[in-house]
Amino acid sequence: MKQFSSLRILLALLFTVCAMPAMALTVTDLSGTWNVVSFSMPGRFTLQRNGRGAVTGINEADEFHSSTGTLTVQSNGTLSGNVPDPISGTVSLGARGQVIMNIDGEDGPQTMTFHVNSTGDFLTTAGSFGGQSQEVIMALRAPTSALPADVQGVWNVSSFQTPRRLDFTRNSSNEIVNVSGLSAFRTLAGNLNINDDGTASGQVGSAFTATYSIGDNGQIDVVVNTEEGTMPLTLFLNAGKDTMVALSGADSANDNYQELLLFQRAPTSTATNELSGLWRVVTYDAPRPTEVKNSEGVLIGLNSDSNFRGSLQRVVVGHDGFFVAYVGNVSTGMLIPADGGFANVAVQNSEGGENLMFCVSAEKTIMGTAFGDTGSQELVLLTRAAPGTGPTDDFGLITSRSVDGVHFQWAATTNSVLQASSDLLNWETLTTTTAQHEYTDPGTNGVVRYYRIQQPTP
Repeated sequence: MKQFSSLRILLALLFTVCAMPAMALTVTDLSGTWNVVSFSMPGRFTLQRNGRGAVTGINEADEFHSSTGTLTVQSNGTLSGNVPDPISGTVSLGARGQVIMNIDGEDGPQTMTFHVNSTGDFLTTAGSFGGQSQEVIMALRAPTSALPADVQGVWNVSSFQTPRRLDFTRNSSNEIVNVSGLSAFRTLAGNLNINDDGTASGQVGSAFTATYSIGDNGQIDVVVNTEEGTMPLTLFLNAGKDTMVALSGADSANDNYQELLLFQRAPTSTATNELSGLWRVVTYDAPRPTEVKNSEGVLIGLNSDSNFRGSLQRVVVGHDGFFVAYVGNVSTGMLIPADGGFANVAVQNSEGGENLMFCVSAEKTIMGTAFGDTGSQELVLLTRAAPGTGPTDDFGLITSRSVDGVHFQWAATTNSVLQASSDLLNWETLTTTTAQHEYTDPGTNGVVRYYRIQQPTP
């Protein structure tokens, strides 16, 4: 393998782009009434054991919660509301695609970072906010008005579920022999077809029909009819009328669960370059624990008992669908639109490959999915950031060593190009990289060589 100086690798990260026209968000764009949905679960399971190692309790058995609330944001950036407890504070813009909330509530002052889509009508965040639990929050800026015709069409549905609580069956020694509720860790995908006459139908796990009425401030009241009976549901609609969020659940001896539902109205069509740009990422992970028992049938542990996480990340998507993602490890891959309002995502990283399918909202500013395997499940939310106001952009440029030299990968735009220099003064345009997303330097151009991405025109 050819040798390259560490200085060369470091300075290869240099990239610039000329100023582009921007439609950046302002705080005024966020003013209005926001419906807030919160969904939380423990940060881990802490098992209590007796002297012989049998489990006698789980500290966080009841630490599953969900709630709704409202916020009012003024054009000057002040906020107030109930979520569900009373809060007040301020809103400001952070880094591109981020909103900072400074909040005063019953638990004292707190600063939270949210991701916001480019139309300023969907906020989301996830993490541990001053406690031991992991929480995902979504807020939708309500439309000024909505009619049945505004929501008519096909909506794709993602469902993320956990227990409401864990219930125990014990033996005469107070040892747990069975945990009820573990099967409630699950994800589902489905669809909803809304008619303009107040009726709807679809399938999420099982088929259903429904009736609905649209109220004020983006609230839609729904009565769902299934083979198991009827269920009321409240959906919250965003101002762009392409995303809805709801909470559902059951609480009985045979079935207890809480459910977070994301509805995204499918676009008529989606071109690959319509999904290019900087996307902020929220991930929300839960385990799918299974019981570990001894020969007597007594619980002695749980597999995957601590895989609870919420995190904020980013991904940069190029005009051709090639992306660079910073979600845990650095990953690359391809994002390609599919029929029906979906996008196929093929991810490659140091741990191997993975294929995912995301739902795309009609305005193409929000993507979401929920999926799982035998050991864990994950909710992923992507919000497309509004263009920046400064002279630079983020192409997600990464470098890596290969047998052929140093390999560069980035999220290209239709007119971006990689340039090289040996002195940082004179730059050579590598014409073969125009509108491309990768280049390999074989190491034949001197010991030190610098690179930058330039986008001469918007």
